[in-house]
Amino acid sequence: MGDLLNRRSFLRTAAVATSGALLAACQPKVVEKIVKETVIEKEIVKETVVVEGTPQVVEREVTKVVEKVVTAPPKAPEGPTFIRMSVWGYAPDMVMYTAIVQSFMQMQDEIKVTPEQYLGGYYEKIVANFAAGNSADIIYSQGIGWTPFSDNDQLLPLDSLIERDRAGDFWPDLSGYDLQCKWEDHTYMTPTDAGSIALYYNKDLFDKRGVPYPTDDWTFDDYKAIFPQLTFEEDGVKYYAHNDQNSWLWDWVHVWRRDGALEWDRIVEPTKSLWTQDDIIEKLQWFGPEIRDKGYAPEPSSLAGGGISFWEGRVAMCMDGPWYLPWCWGDIALTEGGLNYGIVECPKGTTGECEMVPSANGHTIYVNTKYADASWELMKYMMSPEGQMAIADGGRMPGIIETQSSYWVPAVAEKYNCDNGTAFVTAMQQGRPIIIAGEGLSTNSLAAAGAPLAAAVEAMKNGTPAAEALEEANPKMQKIIDDYWARKS
Repeated sequence: MGDLLNRRSFLRTAAVATSGALLAACQPKVVEKIVKETVIEKEIVKETVVVEGTPQVVEREVTKVVEKVVTAPPKAPEGPTFIRMSVWGYAPDMVMYTAIVQSFMQMQDEIKVTPEQYLGGYYEKIVANFAAGNSADIIYSQGIGWTPFSDNDQLLPLDSLIERDRAGDFWPDLSGYDLQCKWEDHTYMTPTDAGSIALYYNKDLFDKRGVPYPTDDWTFDDYKAIFPQLTFEEDGVKYYAHNDQNSWLWDWVHVWRRDGALEWDRIVEPTKSLWTQDDIIEKLQWFGPEIRDKGYAPEPSSLAGGGISFWEGRVAMCMDGPWYLPWCWGDIALTEGGLNYGIVECPKGTTGECEMVPSANGHTIYVNTKYADASWELMKYMMSPEGQMAIADGGRMPGIIETQSSYWVPAVAEKYNCDNGTAFVTAMQQGRPIIIAGEGLSTNSLAAAGAPLAAAVEAMKNGTPAAEALEEANPKMQKIIDDYWARKS
């Protein structure tokens, strides 16, 4: 692909204005120490004296005490600093971060890094490490996952480090990023990588049914109208217009927020649960029970084992993140030869915005680390142009918007045949998180397996009317909110 930027050309063009300063800032610094020192100096002075009536100039030595400002030479390093960094429990992430820390260590020899991956119960492992006083120095987290740790004084604010190194440009000036990287007027997380939601569509199924491809400016009414046409049976095989690829609540956000409804009185630390609004109930009734009752989406019972999915070719549309691009095309594609698919922005309502959740993910520093400066140096490297390109090459969408557009979009076009990676970038710029709060009121507290929102979503998928499911869940969510504020008072 002729327009694809490689590492060399990217650094020379899009990043050349900033990368030199940023990469230089990533180097551990040995600072000369400026001190005051009291010393004794000897000096020869000339004096005029009278000898036998004749003036004569003579020299004599005098001693005086003076205070001088001197520059002490830097001390020789006593040895490298060893730091630990947690890695999300996704197998390719360990490969990616191993390569990143190796590159970082090749740049300098003062800091050595050990990545450690937590497989299964990632956050539970972090909490256990906190309790044992054995936390990694650098902790990876989702933007919706770290605020309870800060609420319990386990994370170090980054503000002084950011100010010292003038590193504020690492953080995009977007509300979705601010909400996930900051807490109570302090910055705690770097936006190392990202992940938003776009609509995947199967071009072959659209062609087979004579349905025009969707576009970035299509509406939710356009989206709903094509469901009957894209649901059909051929040679005894059932094909579906839509499918949820997982049970994550944020795959449904565009449904109830598209015309401006908000399920809380506010996103940051809400005080009221407002899920029983008529507008929300109506929208989720269609997207939950109704499309399954009409056969537009597979019944949950038929999804066991992954037998029906967008990736294997029986579903016309789904909404998901860039982490599934490798399943469509490339070495691990689930369809032989790759899927003939396209990407567009999710359908919009009257807000005109992509109302999907912009997932910013990144790194925080353990509050009791002995190596905050060394940890910060690695975090800056991961946010530099070279580090961000390594994130992209490792399979993640980089967190910096400029790198997303200049490097990642053309890279996934070539590697995964993704024709519109910009749709994911737009969703990162326009979306908002579901909820941001501390211990007991995070997204996981409400939407993890068994929590009220997760239970309501599963109930609607299995045919429970939206009004019934949400009226049962809403008071439970209000109690979680009330308990949260009671603990904080």
